[in-house]
Amino acid sequence: KKNLNAEIVNFYKEPNQNFSKKVSYLFSKIKNSNDVNKISYKGINIGKLIFQSYCREIPLETVDVNDQRLKNYILEAIVLLESLTYFFKKHNIKKIFISHSIFIKYGLVCRIGYKLRKSKIFILHTTGPQGYFRQIAFLKISPPSFLQIERYWNFKKEFKLLKNKKKLIQLGKMDLNNRIYKNKISKILMIGDKNPYNKKKILRIKSNKPKIIIIASCFFDAVNFYKHSLYTDSYIFVNEILKLAKNTNFEWYIKPHPDGQVPNSETLKKIKKKFSFLNILDSSVSNLTF
Repeated sequence: KKNLNAEIVNFYKEPNQNFSKKVSYLFSKIKNSNDVNKISYKGINIGKLIFQSYCREIPLETVDVNDQRLKNYILEAIVLLESLTYFFKKHNIKKIFISHSIFIKYGLVCRIGYKLRKSKIFILHTTGPQGYFRQIAFLKISPPSFLQIERYWNFKKEFKLLKNKKKLIQLGKMDLNNRIYKNKISKILMIGDKNPYNKKKILRIKSNKPKIIIIASCFFDAVNFYKHSLYTDSYIFVNEILKLAKNTNFEWYIKPHPDGQVPNSETLKKIKKKFSFLNILDSSVSNLTF
């Protein structure tokens, strides 16, 4: 703060009775998890951010629409939105550097800053070849999704505009080859040190049946992350897949996310109770097994 002549801002605001009435109204409209995603306040979609914070902080794999605690997250989003609106109207913030664009506390900063000031938003990537905070990179993100990853939906269009396409394809193949076959860990994609393609962790499965593996997302981290999804969260997705799996003659496996949150293991035990045929692998098992 001293070296940068910076100011530390506290966005907390004491909620008033009007907020409570609004929260009760919004909560009464929720019938299913999709309804949570649709919650808006003053023209800003706060639903997905509420969903993410609820699952991460409680933690639960999916939103329980009858859980009274959900009201606390709706209230938090409304109060923060009001505080941020006041702040951005008062200050002309041209650039925002932030670690996330998901969850209530981060996502609303991005959305309000862009709406009121057209602030340019940059995600700080703090992982590099030597580990955490050894290398910092910036990724510019934009509306309407504010996803903190490259804009994959534009890849095809943007690739057409690039020169040296053959060389770039070769570089892409080299990167994939290094990660899959030469034990190179991508520190941009993986926080921990578990290599998904470790040649020493290949599992030998003695069975002639066709084998299916579910490479699971973390059930608690960044739920509702992508621009479009068939399901609101990974937990519902996995359960729906396994309902179909019961009618197959395949062997089914699930591999936990290597960087998953601690409650992941309990969730997998819960899934195993419902679907006894499912084989749970250790998160260190190599994808080369399959």
